[in-house]
Amino acid sequence: MVLSLVNQYYCVPEGMKIRELTEALKGVEEVWAVGVVNDDGEAVGIVVTTQFQEKMGRPFSHDLLDKKPVVEVMTKTKSFAFDKNIQSVAEDLADEVRKTSNRYFLVEDPNQKFCGIFSTKDLLIHQFNAHLEDIELAVAIQQSVVPETLEKRSGGLELHAYSNMAKGVGGDFLAVKEVSAGRWVLAVCDVSGKGVAASLVTAALGGMFAQYDPTTGLPAFISQVNTFILETFKMEKYLTGVFLEYDEAVCKLVYCDMGHSYFGVLRGGSVLKSPTINPFLGFVPSLDVKSEELALEPGDLIFLYTDGLVEQTNVSGEEFGTPSFETALVDHHELPLAELASLLHRKVKKFRGDQPRGDDEAILLARVL
Repeated sequence: MVLSLVNQYYCVPEGMKIRELTEALKGVEEVWAVGVVNDDGEAVGIVVTTQFQEKMGRPFSHDLLDKKPVVEVMTKTKSFAFDKNIQSVAEDLADEVRKTSNRYFLVEDPNQKFCGIFSTKDLLIHQFNAHLEDIELAVAIQQSVVPETLEKRSGGLELHAYSNMAKGVGGDFLAVKEVSAGRWVLAVCDVSGKGVAASLVTAALGGMFAQYDPTTGLPAFISQVNTFILETFKMEKYLTGVFLEYDEAVCKLVYCDMGHSYFGVLRGGSVLKSPTINPFLGFVPSLDVKSEELALEPGDLIFLYTDGLVEQTNVSGEEFGTPSFETALVDHHELPLAELASLLHRKVKKFRGDQPRGDDEAILLARVL
């Protein structure tokens, strides 16, 4: 309630002389505003101390005003019931908050008695702290859906993944799920935009992946995701991504590249790329999703990543680039997966130097055993 915003509690009777108020303020520290009350204790206005001091500092002010009541220098302002919801107060004061100067407002009890004063600064501090709490909660939720690091190993596959959001929360998504023994579904996606709005989409994706049905296959699942994104976000948000199924028993990889392209299979010193790229998700109502298949061999390295790694610029405006990224991948592909992912991240970080990070980052590596 709005009472929690109050940080000024000093008040004076409306009949007090201005000379008396001047003397009273000399003995009180950090009073930015003073409430003015009538004989019944009801709030009738405020005196903003900076404005009052400025007025009293003018020539002849004391001669003209000392014997007059404080109502002569009082300002009428909005009053709020002490138990009014803070969000409602914020909506009422939206125009006031946008002004550069600090504004002051009264808080009253149920009998309209003076309870205190709060300012637009107090409201902004409260809203800012509430926003930080929301961000912390969003980070915790997203990290439960998109972990910062992930490692898994089975008889035929080892995996390592990491994600790093530019704003604490963001739009990069990765998923690893063993739907049955030796059968995996993997994905890396990139939602348009960054921050909390994009993280909402990743949370939804996490929920959908948790319900993935391997009997229907990737194209049907991707069509469901597309319909959900389109109907929910009305083309305000879209995503690119690569979705894969891998069956260890037959060493078969099935994959669908949905407008993403940051995907390949490294075999020896060669990178095998997807020949088919489908449209991205969340833009067209119906998709004819085309999948590709590839027989994998022991030692093959599947890699998926997002554009935050390759589109990162340095202070000269140059991009790190896909060729540099994949060259580093080829040169160091025999490293343990966690070391390889760390090396790739360090190379991008060294390249950008003092340039701030431009986007979220995610990478998923899987090696056939």
